[in-house]
Amino acid sequence: MAPAVFVINTFWADELLQQVDPFVGQTPVVYLRRQLFEGLKNSVEANSNQNTSLIIQKMTPRLSVRWDYGSQTSDEVASYGARALFRFLQDGRFSILEDFAHAQTYEMLKSSCGSAAGLARHANT
Repeated sequence: MAPAVFVINTFWADELLQQVDPFVGQTPVVYLRRQLFEGLKNSVEANSNQNTSLIIQKMTPRLSVRWDYGSQTSDEVASYGARALFRFLQDGRFSILEDFAHAQTYEMLKSSCGSAAGLARHANT
């Protein structure tokens, strides 16, 4: 039985990604990406995240999507992500997995805008 999708947690998995690439073939992939210290460009975690992005770009082209998670969002991503994966397995449309990634991006931007607006309100008072 061939896999329908691979779910790969990329956190500290640079070497593993290169090793599994030939085995994944054209099977779609969901990359789980850890959000760590996004504002710190020189941190070890930020450099690891950049290395992972470069490795993924050099891998075999295939349908793939990135889902970001952090210490405060891992449970939510696991729950909603599992539902999206289940729907994908039932329906076979990869766009279901992409929709979840788009919803994540929207929520992250909405949260960032709300935080920035809150900071601006406090600065003006």
